[in-house]
Amino acid sequence: MGKSKTHEEYVAELLEKRGDEFEVIENYETNAKKIMHRCRKCSHEWTVRPINLLSGSGCPGCRNKSLSKERKKTKEQYVAEVLKVHGDNIEVIGTYKGARNNTDHQCNACKNIWSAAPTNILKGRGCPKCAGKNKTQDDYIKCVYKIHGDKIRVIGMYKRAHEKTKHKCKCGHEWNPMPTDILGGRGCPVCGGKMKRTHERYVREVFEVHGDKVEVIGTYLNAKTKIMHRCKAYGHEWDAAPLNVVNKGSACPKCNESTGEKLVTEILESHNVLFDTQVSFGDMGFKKHTRLRPDFVLYSNEKPTLVIEYNGIQHYRPVDIFDGEKGFKITVKRDNIKREMLNKAGIHILEIPYYKTDVEVREMIEQAIERFGIEKRA
Repeated sequence: MGKSKTHEEYVAELLEKRGDEFEVIENYETNAKKIMHRCRKCSHEWTVRPINLLSGSGCPGCRNKSLSKERKKTKEQYVAEVLKVHGDNIEVIGTYKGARNNTDHQCNACKNIWSAAPTNILKGRGCPKCAGKNKTQDDYIKCVYKIHGDKIRVIGMYKRAHEKTKHKCKCGHEWNPMPTDILGGRGCPVCGGKMKRTHERYVREVFEVHGDKVEVIGTYLNAKTKIMHRCKAYGHEWDAAPLNVVNKGSACPKCNESTGEKLVTEILESHNVLFDTQVSFGDMGFKKHTRLRPDFVLYSNEKPTLVIEYNGIQHYRPVDIFDGEKGFKITVKRDNIKREMLNKAGIHILEIPYYKTDVEVREMIEQAIERFGIEKRA
């Protein structure tokens, strides 16, 4: 039956999902009601919704300490990092106050002074004045060579700084970026051609994009070769191309999936309906495929009446971090089995695609609750 968790059940679930990372110091009532927790690592205490911790949220105290460590970087260390990325093209003339606090820089080519966040400078962004100048074709080609050497060739006609122009990388890839991006230090999207990354630089870039949520546990080779990463929230490990993790912001697939599931949970709890999460088919009375688990099971007259599935992108097309084509075929097969078995058992199924807005998701769920007479909690 779909009953509210007890305090003990919540503590056990938190221990299973997060280890002994947190201590629950107030009584659990519902997933959506904030209660006090303590971080065992730093002893910080704060109020948070249980569903947030179960979905991967971390300790704000630990997060602030991580940011504090970044702020402790000296100006000399930052200057050395800028030199590695930009050579002697950019000089740091302001005071370094942290990766995200603007500081003054000077372009040694045009003497322009501008303020920029160090994290952006270390990602390869350069002088905005140089990037925006009106140039002839020859001027532009010379500027590209000065920044990228012979790694990038201009093969289209340059017209203006913000109009896309065809370029070709030494690796053979052709693409159409804006000249402002190329002059700002961005390189080939295929080989990560801003500069040759070291493993240490890649680890730093991952931290700049994802904070302390993602740990690099494989050794960086190049932008396209997949390496292992670990989610610090769940401990989940997955293979991903560095290009996707840094440039496209791809993070833990399990956490990404849980964001939608968290929304569904909050909507169901706001309507005070009976539901369970991740109930196995075996527990629902099925004799086959007993290990399959719907995301949510809702009840009417104490019987399973409606299953809600929040489907991520991997349910609709192949995705690298979900094992590509092979993983997609397995997912489609599993989804079809679920549909067939639920239909035969007379259990309705509501499938929510990942691209639906929060408002659309709420409307879909509310209509299903009313249509199928879902039972309210006592």
